[in-house]
Amino acid sequence: MSSSRASISGPDWQRHGDAGDVVFGEQRGVSFIPPHLVQGIVDEARVTHIHDEWTKKKFDEGKYKSTDVYSRPRDPGLLKEYQDYLKEKLGAQAYEEYMKRPQPGPRRRPRGVAGGFSPSRAERKKGKRL
Repeated sequence: MSSSRASISGPDWQRHGDAGDVVFGEQRGVSFIPPHLVQGIVDEARVTHIHDEWTKKKFDEGKYKSTDVYSRPRDPGLLKEYQDYLKEKLGAQAYEEYMKRPQPGPRRRPRGVAGGFSPSRAERKKGKRL
């Protein structure tokens, strides 16, 4: 059985894909996703979409701040409400399977928006560019 291989190269990077990989392209580049990982990525994207939908719903109610509902509700009652919403949207079986998956622990990131580096307040005031 022969196998095809695709590759994309740039000055400082190289990515390869094998036959059967799902190719995902965007402005920043192309990713090759092995078939055995695709379902997990799709499932995680679905949960993220449901979470975003629930978060928007809570904001629209006007009773909550972003720190109350995003990224994970801290209030036990609100957390249960989210879990019930997720279970309803995913279905009971998919919800149970999702809850059995290892959950990510706290991540350490550089300070800043979306995990990226952000200059200190003093550096921003001075107009310093990094």
